[in-house]
This record gives sequence, structure tokens and C-alpha cells, in this order.
Amino acid sequence: MHIERIFLGILVILLVFSVSMVFADQNTSVVQQDRLQEILSRGTLVVAVNTDLASDFKVNNETARDPESKCSDLQYAENQVSGYDVQIGSQVAKELGVDSCYVPTNSSELKNTKWGDKWDYYTDFYMTNDRLKWLYFAQPIFAVSSSFYIRANDTSVFNISDLSGKTIGAYVQSAQTSYLNNNLTMVGTVNDNPVKDPTIVEYAQDSDAINDLVTGKVDALLFPDTDMNNVIANGTPIVALEPYAFMGYSGIAVEKGDGNSTVSFVEKLNEIVQKMHTDGFLSSIYMKTYNQDLSKDAQAFDISSLHQFNESSS
Repeated sequence: MHIERIFLGILVILLVFSVSMVFADQNTSVVQQDRLQEILSRGTLVVAVNTDLASDFKVNNETARDPESKCSDLQYAENQVSGYDVQIGSQVAKELGVDSCYVPTNSSELKNTKWGDKWDYYTDFYMTNDRLKWLYFAQPIFAVSSSFYIRANDTSVFNISDLSGKTIGAYVQSAQTSYLNNNLTMVGTVNDNPVKDPTIVEYAQDSDAINDLVTGKVDALLFPDTDMNNVIANGTPIVALEPYAFMGYSGIAVEKGDGNSTVSFVEKLNEIVQKMHTDGFLSSIYMKTYNQDLSKDAQAFDISSLHQFNESSS
């Protein structure tokens, strides 16, 4: 009986050890699931499109989805949509050898730090220190400044400091609102903020902000120059104040995820973006969209200087 108890005890220990190893293997596989391999396996790259800001993003409802597309029912296939994000996403997907799929979303959802599996990346975020805490960035795709804008007939404002105490509009939860609150830290150049005690009004959509500026509901806007140049060119009576408030790099952002799960994907994106710089793809897009090449400074930026993967590799 004594020998039987010992034998039974050994069997129980072995069984417990085996079960624990199975669960450990399962947990390890979940934690270490590689995003790049997942994308290649499913055959799709899923791109988030911020419809609050992507004014050129269009869905052709009369276009039937390509029957060969691997996109899910909640995603738009490449042949159904057009716009800046689509041009970038299509090229990235082509380099990966997969289909590109697009998920419309909004500013609030993009900034809630819980992307999960809803999309693989977002195309266009300023590389701020706050975002670098929960996002990885690939090689930036362009560099852009943000400036203060006022009504062309406003005779009360000559310098940026004249905006002190006035009402200023900016994108919701943005680098611009951080600048107005004097707490913006980012990759790039941030000039001292001479505006004291502004009343900040946050906007999800640039069209609402521009309308409020023109009609006098706000005194000024702090917006990316790329968003305003075409508006001014189309005859809207607003002007920029100099110098710009800040200049930063903008690029493809990927949620960090668990362990090293997204590192290989970001490293692959670095290669692809550099190629798009080298072959002139990005330069061509910006010349057509903004009539200026915004890619040169972004191409020269040393992405390795951010040391993004230190905590994941430790």
C-alpha cells in the first residue's frame, strides 16, 4: 500500500506538471503572437482611417467589392475607397504581398489607447512623447508644422502673443491642445508658447473649426499647416501667423501589444517606408496633395534614435 501511494503521488505530480506546461505554452503563444506573421497568414493589412480628419476619404457605394478580396464585412476593400490613407495603405500592402482593407473610425477611438485587433496601424500621427508610451512609430512619412490662424480682417491681432486671453480652436486631444496647455513634448521643434490663458475649444472635424473661425465664434485656430493651406488657396479669408508653433514628424503608428509581438511588423514598415521615400512615391503624393514635398526631412530622420524597442527586448 505504501508503494502504491508513492506511485499514485508521482502520477498526480506528473499530471499537474503536464497541465501547467500546456497552459504555459498556450499563454506564451498568445503573448508572443507575431503581428507581421498574422497579417501575412490572413492575407490582409487592416488600416484605420480617421473620418473626422480624412476629408479626401471617399467610399464609392456603387462599387461592388472585389469578389477575390479577403476583407471582412466590416472593412472596405481597396477598390471601394479612395484617398490619401488608401494610397499609402495600398502601397504598404503591395510590399507585404497582401490585400489592404480599411476601417473608418474617429479621433476619440484612435486616442483611447486600446486598439486591439480592430486594425493593424493608423497612417498619420504626430510622434509625441505621450504617444510613444503606447505606440511604436515607423520611419516618419512626412514632417509638418502647426501654426496659429486668424481671420484675414482681424485688426486686433498682429503677433501671436495678442491671442492671450482669446478663444482658440484645436483638434480634440491633439498635439495642438497640448501645446496650448504648455505640456507638449515631441520629436521635432517646439517653440515657446507666448499665448497666456487662452480659452480652448476642441474640434473633431476641421470643417466645423474653420466655419467657427470665419463666423467669429473663435478668435483663432492652431492647426497643422497641411490642413489649412488648401483652405486658404480655395479663398477662405484666413491667414497664418508667424512663426509656426511647432514642427513635428508624422508617421505610421502601431500599438505596442504584448512582449515583442509587434516589433517585427514595425521593423518591416521601416523598410517599406524608406523604400517609398527612396523611389519618390511619398514625394509624389505630397506634391499632388499639398503642392509641396513634405517627405525630405522625414526621410532623413534617424528612427533608431528613438530606441523604441529597448523595453520589449529587455
